[in-house]
Amino acid sequence: MHPKAMPVILTKPDEWQVWLSAPIEAAQGLQRPMPDGDLVCIEDQ
Repeated sequence: MHPKAMPVILTKPDEWQVWLSAPIEAAQGLQRPMPDGDLVCIEDQ
């Protein structure tokens, strides 16, 4: 991952349609940090 280009993680199905078709102001509201402990990094071995 790149520090300036984090992915948007959509956690609810209703967010998918907003991200794909809403005005940019609404879609940008989905760009938010995940709550602590909700995202876990698993490395391939």
